[in-house]
Amino acid sequence: MKQRIVAPIVLAGALVSSMPAHAADACEVVFCMYGLVQGNNSQECQDAIHSYFDVVSYRHGHPDLNQTAKDRLSLTRQCKSTSDEFTSMIDRTFGSVIK
Repeated sequence: MKQRIVAPIVLAGALVSSMPAHAADACEVVFCMYGLVQGNNSQECQDAIHSYFDVVSYRHGHPDLNQTAKDRLSLTRQCKSTSDEFTSMIDRTFGSVIK
């Protein structure tokens, strides 16, 4: 009985602790990352850019670049008001970049 209660609590704690501390709106991330693709690195976009690069997936203790790119693409596609062209361009440029 005790294990049934503890496991969900531990899982919930792990999920919350893996979220970036300064998560930005998905559309803000797309806007700022597209600007970065174009060569603009605005000070106002630093939190959104950090939120994008904070998405890193690991496998066996090492960064998994393919999964990281998929997870980042999933993040940018949460913004429904942008086209796949923009999200794909961001993904091709920065999807598997680890900072």
